Amino acid sequence: MLKEILQSSQLCCGLNDVHAQQVIDACQLIAFRSGDVVFSEDDPGDSMFIVVKGRVKIETASPAGTARFIDHLDVGEHFGEISMLTGGRRAVMMTAVMDCELLELKQDAFQKLILSVPGLAANACRTLGFRLRRETHGQQRRSRPRVIGLVNQHSGTMFFAALVARALAAEGDQVCVISEEATRVATSDSSSFQSCRIPADLSGSEKSEWVRKYVLDHQRREDATLVNLSPALSVETFAAILPQCEQVWWLVTPDDLGQATYRLHTLLQAQPVLASRIYWMWLTQDAKQPPSVPEIASPLAQPDFKISLDSKPQVASRHHRQSLSRLVRHVHGTRIGLALGGGAARGLAHLGVLRALEREGIYFDLISGTSAGALVALPYAFGWEIERTIRTFKEDLTPGWFFRHLPRGNQWFMATKFWTGGWEPMLRNHFGEVQLDQLQIPLSTVAVDLVSGRQVIRDRGDAVDAVLESINLPKIARPILRDGMALVDGGIFNNVPADLLLDRGADLVVGVDVAAKLSPQFAGSTPSTPTEEMRRPGRLETLMRVNEVQDHEITALRTKAVDLMIAVDTSAFDFADFTRAPQLAEMGEIAAEKILPQFRQLLAEQKESESVGASRFTCALPRRSVAG
Repeated sequence: MLKEILQSSQLCCGLNDVHAQQVIDACQLIAFRSGDVVFSEDDPGDSMFIVVKGRVKIETASPAGTARFIDHLDVGEHFGEISMLTGGRRAVMMTAVMDCELLELKQDAFQKLILSVPGLAANACRTLGFRLRRETHGQQRRSRPRVIGLVNQHSGTMFFAALVARALAAEGDQVCVISEEATRVATSDSSSFQSCRIPADLSGSEKSEWVRKYVLDHQRREDATLVNLSPALSVETFAAILPQCEQVWWLVTPDDLGQATYRLHTLLQAQPVLASRIYWMWLTQDAKQPPSVPEIASPLAQPDFKISLDSKPQVASRHHRQSLSRLVRHVHGTRIGLALGGGAARGLAHLGVLRALEREGIYFDLISGTSAGALVALPYAFGWEIERTIRTFKEDLTPGWFFRHLPRGNQWFMATKFWTGGWEPMLRNHFGEVQLDQLQIPLSTVAVDLVSGRQVIRDRGDAVDAVLESINLPKIARPILRDGMALVDGGIFNNVPADLLLDRGADLVVGVDVAAKLSPQFAGSTPSTPTEEMRRPGRLETLMRVNEVQDHEITALRTKAVDLMIAVDTSAFDFADFTRAPQLAEMGEIAAEKILPQFRQLLAEQKESESVGASRFTCALPRRSVAG
């Protein structure tokens, strides 16, 4: 087995049996338990390691003092040769993410092998070249778990593993569900997965050993293994099995919050190392909002997930499809972010963009919004249907009789919403006291603090407060005073906040700019209007035009973080014309449809990079003898 693994590895690719055996004889086989540190930063670098069973991860300390993920090493991959060759110290830390076996090759033994095994030095240089090219091109590796434990609080969620497995299999993954009970397997070739049953007559410790052996024996054949654990198991059995899982999904419904929290607390007392692997998974029906994550979950891996399951699963709803889409990308180690820009009423065009993308089955893992972008993002992240959002904005923001009979009544109506604080009761009526961490999709908003002169990013706390800060137009509304800050519209700094999404781990960022094209007229005047015929604009009209021009220029300067920008031409619409929500949405839909081929190409390239990364431990050259 060792010879087969080495001959298919990057280091020993192409070696014949004799030379492969020489490498094995020069190495020492070492076993590590899940969570063991193989080496730490600044340790002496006098050896390299080859993975022959299990999996390890490479991390380094970030400036904030937390561990930053660099890469996973699977069977056949090697690491540590740079510090070994240079005689320096380790620059990173290697940790076992499950029980594993490694071959350790010392420096002096490697130098002897270089002279006696042709091709070994070339293979080592080739691997270093691949890594250097990846660093040069800025290709960041994402953590892609291969073994995931699903902890159920009651039998009603045991079916969830089959849903996830079927969704992964539909993407071409080889998937197996390990469970204590039979798992129904789909009959369709495009969405079938394997099912394996843990023998019922085993004790808790024997079940742990059975799962451990299965995972190690099958890790090269499966892209994902889901270990579906029954609520009948004891915490002691959980504590024995879960260290073999790279991630643990703690499945919780709002009804069993108390029990789930207690069991988690008990587990972490027995296995504190699991805290960084556990994801709190809220399972709700029909997009209902779960409560906030309890304090016990604060040290867990982030983010927590909100999974909306249909009460009638025969016909999958938008929320159901969206939830599974996000989970599949999470398992694949990728995240897609959407940045929505400001533009007053023109921001309603974002809804048409979202409608077009959803029709293509494209959903997002993260959203950021500035000003009108934040206003539109809130109902979307909350779980509202697009048509409901369009209808609600039109109804809530239609001026009353008085404003409809005023010149430029729409503009005065919007200004009055700011002067009288009318935005807050409107939003509270729909969203109450919902917190940002309760939303179906993680949302970040941007405001600017006039005290410090810096942008303020909200991704925790009261969702309505965050939106009110972000839409608070300077010069029209007074700053919102909160926690030593004077907060105004974030568009004066960051109108399409794509950089926020990169900071939160997005691999692909889509931006939507509704201020991409300025109207060639202002107050009825165009560049060709004679001076004597120009109408003097009002103060409010002038202030909004200043904001419009500013948004346009700032967006043009801050688009480096955007992989794909959807520019919507809203120049024919007034900044205060919220009553034309359907027409604005239609303009957004048209703009999105134009870039769909480009978007599909980006998604295909992203998927291809996932697939290459997942299979890179295989030998890149045909197996052949290099003797003589």
